[in-house]
Amino acid sequence: MNNFSYPLLTIKGCAALLVIFLFFIETNETATAQSNLKKNAYNIGGGINFGFSDTDNLQLERTTKDIQVTPSVTYFVFENFALGFNLQLEYREETTSDETTGKTVFKLINKFLSVGPTARYYFHTNNFAPFTEASAGYTTFLKSDIHGIAFSLGAGINYFLTKNIALEPHVIYTLNKFFSPDYRINRYTFGIRIFYHISE
Repeated sequence: MNNFSYPLLTIKGCAALLVIFLFFIETNETATAQSNLKKNAYNIGGGINFGFSDTDNLQLERTTKDIQVTPSVTYFVFENFALGFNLQLEYREETTSDETTGKTVFKLINKFLSVGPTARYYFHTNNFAPFTEASAGYTTFLKSDIHGIAFSLGAGINYFLTKNIALEPHVIYTLNKFFSPDYRINRYTFGIRIFYHISE
């Protein structure tokens, strides 16, 4: 009887210790993740956004594809509230085709550069940190004299894969106001970014 009891107790004891250890690791990981959203912490990140639209107008079809690369850095001036700087490079391809024949009637490729400040507020819960953000900045067509200003509003979630690394799915609405010629571009983009959070 004793030959079977002691191994059984040992297995139970090891299982209990494993559960306690995993609970401690998870609790410590969560606390560390939350500490990265406090004052004097900062993060460095970047990502890629994709946009697509398809518009039918009489016998013409316009397809627009967007790809954006968005490096950024932010600094927490208060707990959960960060100010930072964004850089955005964008490639946009607009194709107009005849729906009847399928032939391309017109194709336009534009490349944009936008720079400016951003502000974020986080609502963290365990390893999830939902946020809202607002940004403004200068925007220009590369290799042209067309320039203007851009305003953005966005929301998303930071999910901490580790105590410092967070994955961020998000959606952003952007209004671009250009001068000479005077026109606007409104768009929604969906994307994913990855951030490296650093705390003191």
